[in-house]
Amino acid sequence: MKIKKTVEYKIKEFSDEELKLSQSVFGLVPQSVYFNFDIDLEIDLDKHKLIYVYGLSGEGKTIFKDELKKQLVNSHYVVDYDNLPDLTSRKVSKLFDLKRDKDFLIRLFSTFGLLEMRNVFSYVRELSAGQQKRIKYMYLLYDAYRNAIIDKSNCVVLIDEYLTFVDSLSSKIFAQGLRKFMLASMPHTVLFAFGCNDHICYTFEDLNIQLVNGKIYKIVEVADVDRTSD
Repeated sequence: MKIKKTVEYKIKEFSDEELKLSQSVFGLVPQSVYFNFDIDLEIDLDKHKLIYVYGLSGEGKTIFKDELKKQLVNSHYVVDYDNLPDLTSRKVSKLFDLKRDKDFLIRLFSTFGLLEMRNVFSYVRELSAGQQKRIKYMYLLYDAYRNAIIDKSNCVVLIDEYLTFVDSLSSKIFAQGLRKFMLASMPHTVLFAFGCNDHICYTFEDLNIQLVNGKIYKIVEVADVDRTSD
């Protein structure tokens, strides 16, 4: 898959008042601010199923995700975290077909640490913030799983702000568990995760793409022998 996109984003023109304030407080005169996004790369989606696009806040990850989605929708069934419906008023058990997809869902709930009946039959809003986030990830994967079965679609899952604000130990354990689940239960589904958590770099992904200021700074193919586990 070839991804080539150059976009110039004009962010802001400063008012006279802002210019004066900046000069008096910071001793700087800001210019018109632009953000140039420039990506040119090729990804083998047959080889790389788990891709982590890493970069600090403001480096262009969400722009990358949105541009990637525009290209993928013509050839894949795309499940985007940013387009999730509001799940808070629904019971967890009603989000999934527990009888039809029993075996898959047992593995899914177990992987995400929610295989307790008090969780399964609770409203999403009754769960902790961390549990609600995990439910959203599960909902995405289940959507992709069902469409792969029903429509025989090539599925891509896009998750922005992946594991953001999750502590380092929990995020690594989660990422490693997700990798095992995807390889075992959804080997043909591609997952693009976009985040700024460096603790999970080289733990779950096949390909690590680092962005700096809207450009690719580094691309690393992660071999099993190099995968971080501690």
